[in-house]
Amino acid sequence: MKNKLFLALTALLLLGTLAVGGVLAGCTTSDNGDDGQSGMGVFENISAMEAYNLIQNHMMNPTFVIIDVRTADEYNAEHLDGAINIDFYASDFADRLDKLDKSKVYLLYCRSANRSHQALEIMEDLGFTEAYNMTGGINAWKDAGYSTAK
Repeated sequence: MKNKLFLALTALLLLGTLAVGGVLAGCTTSDNGDDGQSGMGVFENISAMEAYNLIQNHMMNPTFVIIDVRTADEYNAEHLDGAINIDFYASDFADRLDKLDKSKVYLLYCRSANRSHQALEIMEDLGFTEAYNMTGGINAWKDAGYSTAK
């Protein structure tokens, strides 16, 4: 009798753990308290330091892309080394994102993270699998002492 009760309780505990784990595994919380992801992808807000570490960890990875969503003038003045420019204000912005390889890993940034956060949401809606938004944008990057390219 004790064995059956033990097995039943163990099974309930396991099922409860799996149920909670399944719910929790489907979302992450960004550093600002917003839900950073829904569905099966990873969509997170990360700090400038975390963005720096992400870049360092993917330096030689051809499936890692940095996207500057500022205007061409802002990008040309300074940008993160290796970043490509896709202007958030362009009329075809979502179409340009939609043409990218959705299986790659993306780091997004702008000046302060307003446009890049919106771009992150668009990428999630378009079915990308992994994208990160650098909170504070290039301003936070420079404030942390990291260099930019011109």
